[in-house]
Amino acid sequence: MRSALAAADPVVVGLVEEAGRSIGTALANITNITDPEVIVAGGEAVSLGDHFLRPLRHALAEGAFRSPPPLLLDWKDNSWARGAAALVTQRMFDFELSGGVTSRN
Repeated sequence: MRSALAAADPVVVGLVEEAGRSIGTALANITNITDPEVIVAGGEAVSLGDHFLRPLRHALAEGAFRSPPPLLLDWKDNSWARGAAALVTQRMFDFELSGGVTSRN
């Protein structure tokens, strides 16, 4: 896909830009509800560059009620593994969800 983007294939460029707009709109809606301090975008789509990110940022800015939070990009080979590990760790140490630590007598 990156080679088609580099060659400016109009079909591929259009699909990637539409994906960026759609995800940007969804992020704006989520931002309006949750008011996050930052958005971390990761995954293979981030590696598509400006064809994806420019429409995403534009749709996010257009759809957010307030100034959208900073968009931080995280695309490294181990991003998926780090995210999965973070979820497992969070679940293990979420005492509110698990009912906390109880003593056994």
